[in-house]
Amino acid sequence: MATDHQEWARDELRKRIDDSGLGITRYARERLIRSPSTVHRWLAGGRISSVVCDYLLGNWRYLDDTSQSIKGPTDQ
Repeated sequence: MATDHQEWARDELRKRIDDSGLGITRYARERLIRSPSTVHRWLAGGRISSVVCDYLLGNWRYLDDTSQSIKGPTDQ
């Protein structure tokens, strides 16, 4: 992933932590399922994992997203 994506993801991570009101430690554990020390390292300039960058870039869809209907093979 390009450096510009890293910086964008870092800015987005800071924004999401601030908006959540959880603080870095709780956000790391409850939202990212990561060690708080890892998230501190990312915010200090360390390389953010590609899966977290994808998440922050919005390349993920939540299963509990009610705006889209998800039907199984037996649903009509």
